[in-house]
Amino acid sequence: SDRWGSAQILTRKDGNFDVKLKGWGTAPVVEQVYAAVSENLRRLGSIECYVLLDMRRGIGSSPRAIGLAIQFLSDHPGRVKYVAILAPPPIVVVMRAIAAAAHQNGFQFFRNPEAAEAWLYKQQHISNKRGTFRLSFR
Repeated sequence: SDRWGSAQILTRKDGNFDVKLKGWGTAPVVEQVYAAVSENLRRLGSIECYVLLDMRRGIGSSPRAIGLAIQFLSDHPGRVKYVAILAPPPIVVVMRAIAAAAHQNGFQFFRNPEAAEAWLYKQQHISNKRGTFRLSFR
């Protein structure tokens, strides 16, 4: 954390991650999140991750954080299988660009948390591999 923002990460042995971000997504905070998640992915082995990204309360991030997101997805090809994103339209535009730049498929955008959860649950059970990474802004 820094004076602009902070993050809390909870990782479970079953591959579920809960990440809560507060404030502004500065590059140091985003780097800390990605470093911790990368380390946990390494420890978990070959499990695929399903991401619930709740950005409804996000207030913004540094431009460098966008590059870090692209780099993270590029560094972990195939690990992030599906991403359900809850976000207002301006953030959706940025997230679509990140997905395209990282050549990442499986992103879906939602306004309703229940619909996002249901879609992600369905995707997990179709492939029978579980591991959810929840990232929310509080």
